[in-house]
Parts: sequence; structure tokens; C-alpha cells
Amino acid sequence: MFYFRLNTGFSQALLMYIPSERFGRYYGMPSQGQKADDYTVLPDPQTLGSLAPSPPPMNAAPAKLPWAWEQRSSVGFITFVVTLGGAVDLLVYGLVIPIVPFRLQELGYDHVAAKSGWLLFAFSLSLILTTPVISWWSEKYKSRRSPLVVGMLALMGAQACFMESTTFWMMVVARIIQGASSTVVWVVALALLCDTVPSQHIGRYMGIAMTGYSTGLIISTPLSGLLYGALGYRAPFVFGMIVAFVDLLARLLVIEKAEADAIRSSITPPQPPDTSELHVTENTAAGDEPPATLLPLANDTAPRMPAWKIWRELGFSRRPIAVFVLTLVYGLVITALEPTAPLRLKDVWGLDATKVGVVFLASTAPSLISGPLTGWLADRYGAALVAAGCILLAAPWLYPLTLVGNLATFIASLLFTMFFESGLVTPITVETAMLTEGIPGLGYADTFGVFNIAYGSGSMLGPIIGGQLYDGHSNGWMVVCAVLGGLLAVGLSCTAAIGDRPFAMVAYRSLFPKVTKDREMRELQELRAEPNS
Repeated sequence: MFYFRLNTGFSQALLMYIPSERFGRYYGMPSQGQKADDYTVLPDPQTLGSLAPSPPPMNAAPAKLPWAWEQRSSVGFITFVVTLGGAVDLLVYGLVIPIVPFRLQELGYDHVAAKSGWLLFAFSLSLILTTPVISWWSEKYKSRRSPLVVGMLALMGAQACFMESTTFWMMVVARIIQGASSTVVWVVALALLCDTVPSQHIGRYMGIAMTGYSTGLIISTPLSGLLYGALGYRAPFVFGMIVAFVDLLARLLVIEKAEADAIRSSITPPQPPDTSELHVTENTAAGDEPPATLLPLANDTAPRMPAWKIWRELGFSRRPIAVFVLTLVYGLVITALEPTAPLRLKDVWGLDATKVGVVFLASTAPSLISGPLTGWLADRYGAALVAAGCILLAAPWLYPLTLVGNLATFIASLLFTMFFESGLVTPITVETAMLTEGIPGLGYADTFGVFNIAYGSGSMLGPIIGGQLYDGHSNGWMVVCAVLGGLLAVGLSCTAAIGDRPFAMVAYRSLFPKVTKDREMRELQELRAEPNS
């Protein structure tokens, strides 16, 4: 019997003389005396191969690729850009703080300390209020580079506005714009890093990125005083705009992971389907389906969650609430020490501003090590365990801080307190990233937005609480340390509720195994009953 078929891709017709029994056996058609159910119907291998996309012609000119696109999208370069952005953000933030009181006095304002505090309040409030908008923008349009570039342009504009301010309200506006720019660094830049870095190494690279924040904060104060004293009031702002411009160039060079993946797929020749595994399975049971191994898997990325569902999910779930409270505690403790520890050094040991600056520089410098160290440990042992260890190691040093005696003891205690407390931020950011991966439809900018709101709230309230406690009691420093110890205890309880297997849940199951087992059995029965309902 003759069969005629047209082979796609060729102009000639092929005649094939194949007995009907052999044709049916190999191409899924039943031969005489056999049932159709005895064979699995499979496509013709030649026909399947002809459906594959044709490779491009050999003489076709390749599309022009972005310059050094592999290097510009690499983990190392993205980590460098995020680290540089954090350093510039904290550098520009700290350059202004020492010179603001002098500028306010030159403009004829009274109550300089109070007005300086309001400028810090405006920065933190802007940090909080702009976070939802920037998070939504970054996730809605699947873009990281655009917010980063706009944020850096805003930072340069804020510097120029502050430099030319002749009234207090202009300074407030400049600080508000700077707060929005800082939000971009804390939310979008960290989200970009998580997009690029493999999840098993997030802690390591987060620790490296945190060194940028520490570096900018450490060098900002002495550098500001040096520039102000040598070149005048505008010098710190001009320097800030120069480093911001360098950061802007680095951000413009970024190629995001999605764009890099698209480039990589466009230059990789398509592979035709593998037909070597095609075979006929005899005696296939009725209703069974052959395995679909030749079709590519669909993209299992969850659709974007609506904004109201995002905030409901983040506001009423165990892990997001624990991360929020833990970040709030971190912000409160760090910023409450900043205005009160210098007063303690001045009141007890009579140190002037220069010596206080040297003490703080020495006590905060080890934080350059604590971030990468705790990040590496978080990848290895989990964020919850490392965060709990940081709190347990930081809390005991609060007691030596209250002692009146040797200055070296105070400095060493402050050093260890800041070292372990600064190391806490890296496991928090690691847990924030893991939180994103555990909730379908959620983006990294969403969860880092929660982190930013919590830290902004802590940094806004910390100086106020610390200052009021210090001035409102006869032994205000001891009260401050006692309150900070209580806050650390709250943070320690939060570490028991984070992670894939939180300690609190494990402990509860160990202490009450029967209750836990009964509840799990009820949940299992409900799940089994759902399809029948």
C-alpha cells in the first residue's frame, strides 16, 4: 500500500512504500487484528523535528549587543554598585549633620539644636512616606535601574537645594527630597542585589553591601569638618555632588538580570526537540497519559499580587510582623545611642567634640567586619540563629556602659555593643529576602519596603526617646541603657518567630506533641474533605 506525504521544509514530494502493519506499529496506527488502545499514539519524529524553529542563516549579521553586558550584569558589579550607593547615601547624609548648626546660626536662627532635630525628623518621615510609592513603582514596572537613576538625580538636587538654602523651610524641603532618595537605596538597590545573587549566597553579598553604609557613615563626619574648615560652607555639598555623580554613572551602567537573560537567550541558538527518546509503550492502561517530556515547562512565576493584598499579607502574617518589629528595635537602639553616648562622654569625662568624634570613630569602625561576618554565618546557619546570637552578645555590654570609672572600659563596652548591634542588620536583610521567596506574588521591593518603614520609624523615634530619657531623669544614662536592654529582649523574642522552621514553633511542638498532632490530623482531614464538598 502506498502513502503520500509532504515533508515540511522541502519542495519535493516523497513516496514511501511501507506495509500497513509496519506503519501502524511504528506510527501509532493499529494493524489488522489489533486494538487501538494497545498502542500510544505518538507524532512522526520527522514531523516533530520540522516544527522546531529554523536556525538563523549562517551569513546573517548578529544583533549589536550592549557593551560589556556580561560584566555589567555580573554579581560582582551589581554588588559593587549597591555597596557604592549605600556608601554615597550615608556619606551625603553625614556630611550635612556637623555643619547644620553653624549654618543656622549664620542665618540668625535661635534654638539651633531643636531645629537640627526637626531636620532629622523630616528626613526620617520622608523615608517612611515615600517607601510604598517607590516599592510599587519598582515592582509594577519590573524596573530597578530607572528608580535608582531618578533617586540619584534627586539626591544631587537635594544637595544643591541645601547648599543654597537661605531659610529653614528650604532646608526642610532639601531633607525631604534626600529622604526619598535614601529610600531608593534601601529598597530598590537591595532588591536589585537579591534579584542577581543566588539565594544561598544572599547573606554573604548582603554583608558586603552593608560595609558601604558603614564606610559612608564613618568617614562622613571627619571629612565634613575637614572640608568645612579648609574650604568653607559649600565645600562638603560640592564634594557630595561629585561622589553622587560617580554613583550615577555606575547606576547607568547596570544591566538587570531580566535584561541579561533576554540577551543571553537571543544569542543562544535554539535547540530542536530531542526525538531520540520517542518510543511506543505497549498495553497502555486505559485513561493513562504518556509523560509529556518534550514540551518545555511553563513559567511558574506567580502573578503580581494587588497592592491591598500585599499590605494585608505583610501586616497580618507571623514572619513579616517579626521582621518589622526586629528591624524597629534595631533602628531604635542604634539611633538612641547616637545623641546620648556623646553627652555621657562629655558629662562624665569632660571630652570635647573632637575627642568624642574619635571615640565614636573607633567604636563604629569594627562594624565594617561585623556585616560580612554575620552575612556569611546567616548563609550557613540561618538568619534567625545569627540574629539571636548578635542580640545575646550585645546585651551584656550595656551594663559596663553604666559604670562610672575607667574611660577605656566605657570605650571597649561601646565598641562591642556597636559591633554586635551593627551585625544584626545583615541577618535581618537576609530574612527579608527569604520572606519574599516564601510568599507567591510578592517582590523584593515590597518586603524591603517593610524593612525600610520599620528602620525609618526607629531612626525617627530613637533620638527623641533617647534624648528625653537622658534629660528627664537624674541618672538618665542608666535609664537609657535599661530601656535599650528591654528593647533587645523584645528583639530576641522576635528571632524565635522568623525562619522557615521558627524556634517558637519547634519548641511548641516539642513541649505539646499531642496537641500538635491532633491539630495536624484535623487539618489533614479538612483538606481531604474539601474535594468532596
